[in-house]
Amino acid sequence: MNHRIVSLLAAIGALWALAVPIQAQTYAEYPDSVRKDMLRNDSLLALADTTEAIPYHPLVRSRINLAARAYGDSIVLRWAPEDYVSWKYLNQTGYNLIRIGEAGIDTLFYARKPLSKEQMLAKYPQSDSIAVMATEMMYSNKRMKYNQTRNMPGSIGAMVEMSEEQNMMFGFAVLFSEWRRDLANDMAMRFVDTNVKKGETYQYILHPTIHPADSSIIFQPGFIEEIENTKYKPEPFDVQIRDSIVSFYQIDLSWEQGPYSSFEVERRGPSKQEEGLDGMAWERINENPFVPFQKDMPFQEETSLGDQVKAPGYYEYRIFAHDMFGDLTEASPTHRVKMGDLDPPIPPVVTFINIDRPDEDDPTVNVTAEVHFRKDSLEDDLTGFLPLYYNKQITGEEWKPLMKEPLQRTDTMTVIDVTGLRSGMMVIAAYDTAHNVSYSMPVMLRVEDMRGPAAPSNFFAFPHEDGRVELHWTAPADIDIDYYQVVYANDTTHPWLFRNDEGIRDTMYVDSLALDVNQRYIYYKVRAIDFSTNEGDWTDILQVERPTMLKPTVAHLDSAWVDPKGIHMDWITGTDQQMAYHKVFRWKENEKERTLLAICDADSVKALNNVLHIDDTPPYDRKNKYYYAIESFNNSAISSDLSLAYMNYYEGPLVIDIKMTLEGTYDRDSHQTRIAWDLGEVPDYGPWYICIFRKPQGETNFQFHTSVAAEDRSYSDVLLQKGESAQYYILVQYEDGRRSKNSNVVTITAPAE
Repeated sequence: MNHRIVSLLAAIGALWALAVPIQAQTYAEYPDSVRKDMLRNDSLLALADTTEAIPYHPLVRSRINLAARAYGDSIVLRWAPEDYVSWKYLNQTGYNLIRIGEAGIDTLFYARKPLSKEQMLAKYPQSDSIAVMATEMMYSNKRMKYNQTRNMPGSIGAMVEMSEEQNMMFGFAVLFSEWRRDLANDMAMRFVDTNVKKGETYQYILHPTIHPADSSIIFQPGFIEEIENTKYKPEPFDVQIRDSIVSFYQIDLSWEQGPYSSFEVERRGPSKQEEGLDGMAWERINENPFVPFQKDMPFQEETSLGDQVKAPGYYEYRIFAHDMFGDLTEASPTHRVKMGDLDPPIPPVVTFINIDRPDEDDPTVNVTAEVHFRKDSLEDDLTGFLPLYYNKQITGEEWKPLMKEPLQRTDTMTVIDVTGLRSGMMVIAAYDTAHNVSYSMPVMLRVEDMRGPAAPSNFFAFPHEDGRVELHWTAPADIDIDYYQVVYANDTTHPWLFRNDEGIRDTMYVDSLALDVNQRYIYYKVRAIDFSTNEGDWTDILQVERPTMLKPTVAHLDSAWVDPKGIHMDWITGTDQQMAYHKVFRWKENEKERTLLAICDADSVKALNNVLHIDDTPPYDRKNKYYYAIESFNNSAISSDLSLAYMNYYEGPLVIDIKMTLEGTYDRDSHQTRIAWDLGEVPDYGPWYICIFRKPQGETNFQFHTSVAAEDRSYSDVLLQKGESAQYYILVQYEDGRRSKNSNVVTITAPAE
């Protein structure tokens, strides 16, 4: 829907692109002299009163597009509003047309509206599809409602969808008025002014009969400033025609539509010579005006029309366009098309084939076929020959060329490299300049293949837990592969055994392995056999790890210890050859779910003498134990089950390193010691507070002085007497017993005076 709407609006805009320049004004903007003349005309008083009642608005929201064309004996006016809402309103209220000429001001019509639905149905038969559709566009009640959209009613999407449908209906109406003059008149979109004088200049004003009382739509009238009534000269249709030959004598013409929507196409020809077209008469190839909508998607920028000609030769085409006034443009520049000959040449005849193997030591190389053929008559348009080869087992359903370049038209013999081919059918194809082709009768090309295929590539395996192993490879470039052979061994020093009794036709094989053997690996090779039973080269050896159903050995704890940095453990894992990885779990005694700490590669652990070392720093918890266990897995993802668990508490560090800065001074006015501190980040080990320690003058040790809340950052001490000194430091004390390191020490002395 969207792309059609966009193209439709583009077509509507193009419809008026070449019109006479339009200058639209409100009544208040007309010159005083014109307004006075209009008011002196009694028939215009109603219109003047209506337009005068509309206040001047600098942002006119809806314009009536008006175009005019003079013919000498008449002037034709065409118009259309620029949106669906304006069109529906004006169809109900009507238009007024004012003409200003040398004889004065005249009202050509007042409150002109389209014919009613009943009048349209009575005037036009049901077989007139364009008229029926035009009536539908104007009066149908089967339009989309707010609750009939694909989007949710009331949403932006629903409103956009309804707007698109309305714009499409309006666009169709404008196009129908362009295609048909009678419909344009009856849809109130065209008027012919015959009461005009040749050579005189006229102005036209097209205005709504009634403006909306609430000014919901502010109309900008259509205004033809000046048009001189002289004889119309058709405009040239300057367009480039393109062609393509799509089938037997079928020519497709394409061109850009421009601002036009219907066309007439003419052709002349055929002629065997290009210069022979000039004297031929033109004939129209379309019975009715060609409207792109009837054949292709509507409103596209480029359109096309097919033409069926009867014979080869040269043809010329030209196109006329119907413009929005119903006139034909001048013809487009002529376009010349050459329809080639579709008759193939007479087929050649193969007379003799000789196979040559010059290398006695290796008869599989440099094998050639000397082919002789004849053609009794050579057509003028014959271009050459090409040998083709067919063997269903090698070429499938197609005939393949045996040479890169075709032979010359005069050749009767060729030598072809057939190395690697086997016996098959061959023909000689003859081509002409028009790419027509004929074939000789098929003959047998008897070639004994003595060379084996190359080794397959991209050989890989995909093992499954149930013991199945998928083997995949890419076929070699040889075109005569018949089947493949797969061999296996439990060790590269053992004899190779065939895995399949019959040949494998696909590039995949599924093997089933025993799951209770001691070997970790199994080894494979594959080769191709061609249709001549030549054996190809083996692939490189592929090593595949066997799946197993045996449980791996359970890990056990060797040693463990706890320090302020965490819990540390050394686990001893199993030495199984098919061990793949180990999972390390942790959980609390009051938790149901285990936490996966790590997945450790088994080969990496084996490199450390099968010692799996774990360092863990879990969240501090003095009340609940932490449990640790190991679960091992082999390459078949079979679990050893969880090992015995190791359990311990983790209290974390008892002394916390917290950045603290302590400062102090003595306040003379209040005779108090004041200390303040700044704390960095305090780790979360539970609730905490600040402890202040004090050492009076003459004492040896600091003593606990007091504690303050965690949010406090200062403290005042009144114990210091004149002339005495004291030292202070602080620390963070947690309720669970942890504490920080001491802050720096500050010394404060009270003045003697």
